[in-house]
Amino acid sequence: MQTDASKAFASNFGATSQPRFFVNNTDQNATSSNFPTVRQTIKTMVDDNALQSPVVQTGIEANYFADENNVSIQTNTQFFQDAEGDYYLGLYFIKKLLVAPQANQGDEAQHHELLQEEITPNAEDDFGTPLVSGTIASGNIYGSVATVNINTETFDYQNYEVAAIIWKKEAEKYIFVNGNRVDVDLGVTRTNSLAALESSFSIRPNIITNDFQLTFSAKEEIQNARIDLYNMEGQLIQNFYSGNLSTGEQTLQVQRPGNIASGVYLIKMSTVDGQVTKRVIFE
Repeated sequence: MQTDASKAFASNFGATSQPRFFVNNTDQNATSSNFPTVRQTIKTMVDDNALQSPVVQTGIEANYFADENNVSIQTNTQFFQDAEGDYYLGLYFIKKLLVAPQANQGDEAQHHELLQEEITPNAEDDFGTPLVSGTIASGNIYGSVATVNINTETFDYQNYEVAAIIWKKEAEKYIFVNGNRVDVDLGVTRTNSLAALESSFSIRPNIITNDFQLTFSAKEEIQNARIDLYNMEGQLIQNFYSGNLSTGEQTLQVQRPGNIASGVYLIKMSTVDGQVTKRVIFE
């Protein structure tokens, strides 16, 4: 059941046999004789970690588009404490269930939550790509969009998750910092009109302090469009535009809402064909 990614993880942590269990980058030395006790210890450590304020965490959305032969992954990584160092973000496919032979378990043993492969675009190894380096201030947010091509004949999206792992590189070793994972959802098939809006929709500047611009291109005239601002809880904050959109490239000048708090928000353009969503940061 080993993959290139799992071999790289094992080598990075110094694991020479399997199975091995690591918490806070430390081997818990589980054996067949002490496993019940070590399992409880690991559970307690994981529960304690969950109660701590994270240094950094990543939010993920993963959508499968069968007609486009890809999985689209959006991430937002936020630092909740000041930090310093070289941080990397790795994306991975996790297979929920694989039925395959296993020693002493037969030919149809069930294997759960298997690390399949590293899928970060342009990664040079199995630990992703550089996220940020140097001194990082609490509150800094780094977004990314990745498109992973897949074989639609063999890819069962309901049996896959996408995991994001934040690593800190120290010398030649990658230190696990935090991780998150989500199910791969079925993306809504995009019409040519909606796809054109999505590919052209941009927000300038990236981090907003005052007024800003929304730029997009409509392939054809769009009736009854809306552009709205939502918070991350899905509450409508303000409507920026309601009406029809003409064909061609358009720029909308928008004034920052006067009472809005700093943070991450969503700008949604809604049409009869669906929605295009962009994350935006207000300082």
